[in-house]
Amino acid sequence: MKKDIILPKQQTGAALIVSLMLLLIMTLIGVSSIKTTNLEERMAHNYQNSTVVFQASESAINRIIQAGNPGGSGAASNPFYVEANDPLIAAINTGIGNNTTTVTYDMDPDNHLNNATLSNTSALTYNGNNLCPGMSMSITCHYFEIVATTTIAETSHSKSHTQGVYRAAPAP
Repeated sequence: MKKDIILPKQQTGAALIVSLMLLLIMTLIGVSSIKTTNLEERMAHNYQNSTVVFQASESAINRIIQAGNPGGSGAASNPFYVEANDPLIAAINTGIGNNTTTVTYDMDPDNHLNNATLSNTSALTYNGNNLCPGMSMSITCHYFEIVATTTIAETSHSKSHTQGVYRAAPAP
C-alpha cells in the first residue's frame, strides 16, 4: 500500500525566492570586488611605470654628469674620464644657449621590463659662466642645463626631468 504525500497548501516557495535573492546579492558583491581589484592593479602598474621612468631620467642625468667629471688629482681622479667623450665640453664648444649634445641611452639593457623599450634622450645646454653658488671665494663656474626625457615605448609613460649643473671653470 502506497501512501500519497499530501503537502499543505500554504507553502508558496518563499525559501527559493529568498535563497535566489541572497545568491544575486553575493554575485553582485563578487563582481564588484573583481572590478575594484582590476582597477587597483592597473593603478599600481601605472605607478610602477611612472617610478621606473622617473628613476631612468635621474640615472641618465647622473650618467652625463659623471661622464663630464674628471675628478680631482691623484687617487681622487676619475680613471674612466676621457676628455673627447665629455658631453659638458661638447656643450661648451657649441656656444651659450644652444641645445647641444643629444645623448641617447638604452635604459634597460638587461631586459628587466620584459621586452618593453625604455629609452632616454637628454639635451644638454651650456648657459655660460657665473660665480659658483655657495662659494666664499670668487671661483667661476660653467652652468649647464640637462633635460632628460625617458619613455617606455609600449605604454604612454614618459617623463622629462630638468637639472642645472655647475662645474668649476679652469683657471685662466
